[in-house]
Amino acid sequence: MRIAFAIGAVLSALMLSACASRIPVRTEGFKEAPDCQAIYEAPAQKGDAIAYPESDCWLRAVEERQAYDLLFIEFDDQGWIQGSSKVRDGRPDHLDQLFQQLNRLVEKHRQEGISLVLFIHGWHNDASANNDKLRDFRVMLRDFNDLETMNGGRRVVGLYVGWRGDSITLSGLKELTFWDRKNTAEKVAQGSVRELFARLGVLRYKTGARDSKRLRMLSIGHSFGGLIMYEALSGEFIRSAANHRDAAGGEQDCPKNRDFFSRTSDLVIMVNPAYEGTRYEALWKAMRSKCIHDDQWPMVITATSTADQATKTFFPLARTFNTIFESDPGDERIANIHTVGHNERYTTHILSRCTEDDPKCNSTCAAAPKSLQAEATDMERTQHLRAESDYIKMKGRMLFGKDDYLCDGLHIKMRPQWQPVGNPFWVMQTTGEIIEDHGDVFNPSFQAFIRQAYLGLRYDMGD
Repeated sequence: MRIAFAIGAVLSALMLSACASRIPVRTEGFKEAPDCQAIYEAPAQKGDAIAYPESDCWLRAVEERQAYDLLFIEFDDQGWIQGSSKVRDGRPDHLDQLFQQLNRLVEKHRQEGISLVLFIHGWHNDASANNDKLRDFRVMLRDFNDLETMNGGRRVVGLYVGWRGDSITLSGLKELTFWDRKNTAEKVAQGSVRELFARLGVLRYKTGARDSKRLRMLSIGHSFGGLIMYEALSGEFIRSAANHRDAAGGEQDCPKNRDFFSRTSDLVIMVNPAYEGTRYEALWKAMRSKCIHDDQWPMVITATSTADQATKTFFPLARTFNTIFESDPGDERIANIHTVGHNERYTTHILSRCTEDDPKCNSTCAAAPKSLQAEATDMERTQHLRAESDYIKMKGRMLFGKDDYLCDGLHIKMRPQWQPVGNPFWVMQTTGEIIEDHGDVFNPSFQAFIRQAYLGLRYDMGD
């Protein structure tokens, strides 16, 4: 008995010591710290590979940099805003303070406008300063700043949405927390993150719906972060579909002057999202008979790599056991155990690299994806981004998505399931050359696609 108790005590101690840090990681809020900018700029020259805990600056919920501003908000395991359980008497919580910061930035940059880039991380990640996804996100914001400098000069503002992506940190055990973290992601999605997106929608509306100097917004969610984003926004997506004109008798019933879809965000991209197809079915069904504007740019792109074994193999394996007693005949079974990106029913596009013998590919745009890797010089980066920008400007309002070529050797091809043609809700499969594995969100080739899709949206909407 004593031996069993001792073993249990040791195991409990190991589990407790292996617990991941609690929310928030960014404990210092938005307090003023003028000396911090020099600290934030220093690691940018070293790939952000420094010992971040050496300064309390990395505990703040804001990083002010010359090229961009970066804000943070975190949600706990119950979907509550960081620290909100301690807020009383109507005092501002962290979300209120975040929007005070955003409103201040909107006012400060009213002349040039704001380009807001939001990112929700996935499994095994958080908002700690040296997190690999956060380091890559900073590089992405730097590239967006260069693009904005070439295209009107909007101020780039990043918004990093953090949650507890790991419950334990012990190697070998944390890989077994899939269902625990999936359940947590669902709680986060049903919590105050919905208020975050609702208030961002209000802010976006107040700055002018189609004003070329308004707030532009790109939202990206990865893995369980894609689940959080889709669950938080799917009601808005379906509402947009329900409000849009039907083609009840077929395409001939659609008017010549068709409306654009209303947007919650200018562009939403979910990368290797870890949610099953059954969650997507209602939106897929709602879009089947809509009149689509000829110049409709995509609103939501769900991108899944065929090389992502986490969602391709392990997700359906886990779902098979979890749904063993459910009734789901025929196609429902496939949708119930596979993620939306690994289901032919929903796939609208394929994104791949061009083949060497494809003359259209080589004549489209010469910018090579490797020029934006870490070893690239500033001149190479600038030339690369300018090539992308010039091509998208030239492309203008041309229809995007049927059989298209982009810079960086990218080829988009529609699938027969893209119904109706022009449907702004895309489910896109990519190859391992574009997204190497489950965690490869910031692959240079896929980042090139994101930049060009976002730039194209700007010109589509009249910038």
